[in-house]
Amino acid sequence: MNSNDHWKNLSATAATRPERSGGPTSMPFGFDTRGLAKLRALRELPAETWFRIALRAIPVGAAVLMVCWLVVRPAQATPSEDAVQLAEAVVAEALSR
Repeated sequence: MNSNDHWKNLSATAATRPERSGGPTSMPFGFDTRGLAKLRALRELPAETWFRIALRAIPVGAAVLMVCWLVVRPAQATPSEDAVQLAEAVVAEALSR
């Protein structure tokens, strides 16, 4: 059969191939840089995601605060006479000590 001849040739070639003295002499160009960049990106991903969400939430929160402040603006209430007398008494007591 001719189909086994390819495997025989391949195994014979592999058996006669000379061995290298050491491992690979150097990494491919840019391999270490890309590998380290991916590790850093994976490590910083959760913090970076929360930072982006926080930056987007600040203007939204400020807009909601302004709308709520304009819609539900508290009325200028004048304090009752009893509250004014009580506050004056507390301040006078605190200053007299």
